[in-house]
Amino acid sequence: MKDIHDVYGWLLQDFAKKPPPLSKSSVQAGGNCFMECRRLLTVGVITLLRGHVGDSAMYARRAIESMCFAVRAWSDDRAANAWLNFLKSKTASKKYRDMFPLMRLLGEWKENFQNGPRVYAQYEWLSNQVHPTYSSMMFAQRREEDEEEKETTFNLSYFDAENGPHLLATMYFEILSTHLAILYCVAEYVLQNDESYAQEIFLPFLDGTKIEYLMQRERWKDAMTTIGGNAPQKVNRASIDQAERIINNLKSVDKADSEKL
Repeated sequence: MKDIHDVYGWLLQDFAKKPPPLSKSSVQAGGNCFMECRRLLTVGVITLLRGHVGDSAMYARRAIESMCFAVRAWSDDRAANAWLNFLKSKTASKKYRDMFPLMRLLGEWKENFQNGPRVYAQYEWLSNQVHPTYSSMMFAQRREEDEEEKETTFNLSYFDAENGPHLLATMYFEILSTHLAILYCVAEYVLQNDESYAQEIFLPFLDGTKIEYLMQRERWKDAMTTIGGNAPQKVNRASIDQAERIINNLKSVDKADSEKL
């Protein structure tokens, strides 16, 4: 979580030192949307650690939306001004909605950017997690039927679910995947506007972040294997406590690794 929080501030601060030719409104609007990516991903991690997988996916999905808005504001001064002024009047509000059509922006990313299909697929995956259709299959869905009254009730139990820790770990890495997808999309925009800056600073930094991400995946893979691998089984309270200890240990390791970066 510290890495997700710090990396956006570092990039925006460095980006401001040598920006492409942007207007003040584009810098302000795009920068605010970029910082919103950081806030949403950070909140996504916090809600995940509390066990709210659907909410975590919702925040990660909104982070992708904010990335699209940031690049839109950086790319078009008119859009940036519409973002900054949307509360001034009904006309300004309508102009803002016209300049930031979310699904059209996502579609444009998919069609026109190298990383577009990746971020679009990530957005679709997260959308499935927000709604109960996928989660209901992953969590333990208990059906209790009273034979006399013929009534059926459903009880969703999050922390006593089969493979509960595995689902939390999966979602954790989907947040990291979203984090990387956002950064690489922004890097692609920077590459189009300032190739030397992108090659010298932005892309090498992202490569280091990606390596750290892959290292974390291996740590989690080993950690989840100690709990029982991928085989379906009943996970008891002791296993969940063990998973939480692993999470806390990894957080401390991640903090040290982030400081090295």
